[in-house]
Amino acid sequence: MNKFFLTYAIVLLTSVVTIAQTSYPTGISGCIARWDFTNSGTVTTLTDVSGNGNNGTTANITTGTGFRNLANRAMSFNGTNSIAVVPHSTLLSPSNISIVALIKASGFYNGNCQSNNIIYKSFSYHQSGCWAMNLTEDDGNCSIVSPSTIKLDFAGPIVGSYTFSTHTVDTGRWYMMTITFDGATVKRYMVPMIDTVYTTGISTISTNSLSTALGTNTDDIRIGGTQNPPFRYWFNGTMDEIALFNTVLTDANVQSIYDYLWGLININFNNRILYRGDTLHVNYTPVNPTLYSTGNLFSIELSNASGSFASPTVIGSLTSTVAGQIICTIPTTVAPGTGYRIRIVSTNAASRMPDNGVNIEIKPSSVSKISSLYNIQLFPNPNNGSFILTGNTASAQPIQTEIYNAIGQLVYTKQLHPVNGAIKENIILPEVASGIYLLRMYAADGVNTIRFRVDK
Repeated sequence: MNKFFLTYAIVLLTSVVTIAQTSYPTGISGCIARWDFTNSGTVTTLTDVSGNGNNGTTANITTGTGFRNLANRAMSFNGTNSIAVVPHSTLLSPSNISIVALIKASGFYNGNCQSNNIIYKSFSYHQSGCWAMNLTEDDGNCSIVSPSTIKLDFAGPIVGSYTFSTHTVDTGRWYMMTITFDGATVKRYMVPMIDTVYTTGISTISTNSLSTALGTNTDDIRIGGTQNPPFRYWFNGTMDEIALFNTVLTDANVQSIYDYLWGLININFNNRILYRGDTLHVNYTPVNPTLYSTGNLFSIELSNASGSFASPTVIGSLTSTVAGQIICTIPTTVAPGTGYRIRIVSTNAASRMPDNGVNIEIKPSSVSKISSLYNIQLFPNPNNGSFILTGNTASAQPIQTEIYNAIGQLVYTKQLHPVNGAIKENIILPEVASGIYLLRMYAADGVNTIRFRVDK
């Protein structure tokens, strides 16, 4: 028999009927219900933050601490009589369904058949219109308690015959779980949520055939337990969010939801080759800005020359709760190297992001600007890849000139030979794409950088 375990669930559903629906915060359409379990006082209601009005009532549920260790961003279920009930609506009876859950179990149900209900819509499992996400023991025996075999499962309108994945669920650990069903195939995803480890390439942990239409019923949704007296399947633990969609999620959709729940912050910047003392502008965008509150500090950390963050250096910070730009300065004391990385960290949500993923080269520079060069101009700027570089120099030495694209690739190089101290060079870049480029001029006593834009 299938067993339910209460997890952080996002349920994705698709209906053949035209129904109200909204988008998940990451832009996935078809979100028909979403509960983020945010509550700051006595818990009496469960609010549907999708905008579809699928609000519920609660019993014996208390506020809890969410995945990112933020107070009042989750709800706790006692494993005995905690439950939330969401009234039936036609919106909640789709023809396809996906269920995603972020939960942390504190213990497992040891009553009849030892299942743990996260969310379901039915009176009992395996009836018309039934869809359910639960955690169940994979021991083939309703009488023996085997918590070490607890696994993610789906209960549909009929009993399925399939093999579980090898992935078991541990207590005291956060997981994001997803189930999708399209009337033919059940897919399961389960990702351990570790606040210091970002996961990419999310894919299914198991796929099984279940050829039957979901059907419909008029039963309410139950979160944290069932309404079937012999099999109450009480959930013992904490839920951070549940959402429902009326479409089957793809791997990319599941990754997108994971990014939101994990709290990914994307960063981008132009320079991949820098000099000591250079200024670096880093743009950042939190996928889930709701994690940050007043006083949050975003900081950019620089690794050592081998890419290690064992002892990072903060090169720029900004107090903010939203997307923005952090102006950083490369220390003049760092060793030259080609394996530097940067990452962003925040004080709220205690998050440390993965690094930028591409090596940064830092070169030595005794002077931040070339003292022997002056009146340097590049025009027009912006241009179409053809422009004139002019200026003057007090040195008779050749000036090495290089142009790099936004990801640090060298696209042009030439030695300029001043005539009577004057520099004038017509530069043509016929094969480059539109974007930001950096022109660097090197002399014996330093380097100078000019930023320009190509529009085609």
